[in-house]
Amino acid sequence: RVVQRQSCFELYGFDVLIDSELQPWLLEVNLSPACEVRAPWMTKMVERMASRLLDIVLDGNAEPDGLEPDWLRLECQDKGTASGR
Repeated sequence: RVVQRQSCFELYGFDVLIDSELQPWLLEVNLSPACEVRAPWMTKMVERMASRLLDIVLDGNAEPDGLEPDWLRLECQDKGTASGR
């Protein structure tokens, strides 16, 4: 049984496939996604992710800042459900 602690957070990585009809398909969710840069375009994405993560964790600032891409914060309502905020 995993116990959720108030002062902890987790970072998940979502792998999504976009089909020819532009429909997203969730392939998998990674509990500990790799954050090393494997392609030049990933540099900006990983830096943005790290910056927003610190905004949320250290400052409590989960509101969108107007820059893209941005985060969607999920909060557990009760066992087994989550809501976007």
